[in-house]
Amino acid sequence: MIEADSPALDAITIEKIRDLKSVCKVAYDDPILRIACMRDENEDIEEKVVNVLVSSGARIRAIGKKDPTLEDAFISLTGGEEEIDRFIEKGRERT
Repeated sequence: MIEADSPALDAITIEKIRDLKSVCKVAYDDPILRIACMRDENEDIEEKVVNVLVSSGARIRAIGKKDPTLEDAFISLTGGEEEIDRFIEKGRERT
């Protein structure tokens, strides 16, 4: 996972990052950008993300690779936070 502190990103920049090869999931909660990616030893996805941010004129206060937490892994394996919310809501409807 890559995490960047980059305030006020626009939708076009986020979409360019989403379109990068090996990017699986992008989440942006201003100013934190989180990018989950497939492992590809021959590709430096972090460098490509920096290139997109710089070419878009974005400010980068910090960027780095971060090991996913157990919660990140759970959310990824279960189909995302929205799917978990739907599952919980369906459970509430049954009671």
